[in-house]
Amino acid sequence: METFSRLTPGVTQVKADQINVIYDALESLNKGWIEIPSTWVYASSTTVTVDTDATARYKKGWRVRFKQGGAYQYYVMTIVAATLLTLDGGTVTVANAAITDVAISPILDPVGFPDYFDFVPSWTNFTPGDATITARKWFTGKTLDFEIYVVLGGTSSVSASGPITFVAPATLAAGAGYTVPVGQCLMFDSGTRYQGVVKIASSTTLGIHAVFTASTYASLSDTTSSVPFTWATADRLEIKGSITWA
Repeated sequence: METFSRLTPGVTQVKADQINVIYDALESLNKGWIEIPSTWVYASSTTVTVDTDATARYKKGWRVRFKQGGAYQYYVMTIVAATLLTLDGGTVTVANAAITDVAISPILDPVGFPDYFDFVPSWTNFTPGDATITARKWFTGKTLDFEIYVVLGGTSSVSASGPITFVAPATLAAGAGYTVPVGQCLMFDSGTRYQGVVKIASSTTLGIHAVFTASTYASLSDTTSSVPFTWATADRLEIKGSITWA
C-alpha cells in the first residue's frame, strides 16, 4: 500500500492519488480486511517470512489474503513466530514467487474469504487407488470442522490390520485425549449403512472405528478389510468431525 505524508496546515489542495490511497484502504477495511505495507517473502509452500516481529502484530487464526501474480489466495495463520508465519490454505499453497497486495483480517468471515478449504487426507491402512474423495475443512476460532466423503474404486483397498487412520487436517492441540470421539462416520455397503466414530489415534492422527452391537452394550471395533463388512468397489465412507487445533 502506498505511503503518503501529512499535509501542511493551510494547504487545501490534496493530491488525487493520496485520496485514492485513503479510499482504497477504507474500502478494504469496510470489507473486513486490513491492508498492510509489510514485505512478505516466500519461505516454503506453507510459510512466509515477514519484515517485522509477527508475534507483536498478528495472531493464530487470523485470515490472510495476498496475490502471487494472479487472483487473491486465502489462508489461515496457524503458527506465528518472530519473522515466520505458517499458513494453511488447504490445497492452495504458497508459490516461490513475489507476494503482493497483502491483507489480514482478525474476523472469521471477511468478504471474499472461502467458506472452506479443500484438503487431501493422508491415510494408513487404506489405499485410495482410484477412489473418489472429497475432503473439506474450515477454521472457526480454535475449532476445526472437517468432512470427508469417499467412494471406493476398483483399485481401492483396506488393510486386514486396522484401524483405518488419517492425518488430522490440522495440528492437534497439546493434551488432547485419545479416547473421546471427535466425529461420526457412516459406512455404506450395498445400500446398508453401518455406524462408526472417529477418535484421536495419536498426537497426529485420527482413527475410524465401527460400532459393534453384538453384545448387550455397544463397543468399538477397528475398521479392517472385513470390518464392518468386506470393502469393495462403490462402498462409501462418510466422515464429519471437529477437533481443537494447536
